[in-house]
Amino acid sequence: MASGQLLPADHRAIIVWSRDAHPTGCRSTRFVSRYQIRLQLRGDLYGVNNKWIAGQLKLTDEVKKKAAELDKATQEKIFEAYSTLRDLQDEERRKKYGEIREKIGKNRAEANEKALGILNDEQKEQYAKFKGKEFKIGD
Repeated sequence: MASGQLLPADHRAIIVWSRDAHPTGCRSTRFVSRYQIRLQLRGDLYGVNNKWIAGQLKLTDEVKKKAAELDKATQEKIFEAYSTLRDLQDEERRKKYGEIREKIGKNRAEANEKALGILNDEQKEQYAKFKGKEFKIGD
């Protein structure tokens, strides 16, 4: 990109937000902010299963095992839902795809709630700091 060229609006939003995102004002603010956005997009189940975050939260082996089992069960439900599309004709598949996406969204939301449920209050508070301020493009 040539110097002075404007970024598309969504890129500007990420950069502007990232300047204010980290309360410590560390030099890697843009990196931290992108990491926070990734956590927010992928969900709490991803975050709790992330090795670095698990280390920072000082999760016990038992909690890590619960998180891994929850992740595996969620992935199996998603695979099962998508596998129902396999034998359908194109038109039927398109109709059913929307239903399946909605079902998967609900499954992921439940899994994210359960993932936060296995953390204690102190860990939840620290994890919320990792996620940072909620980011929405267009805010």
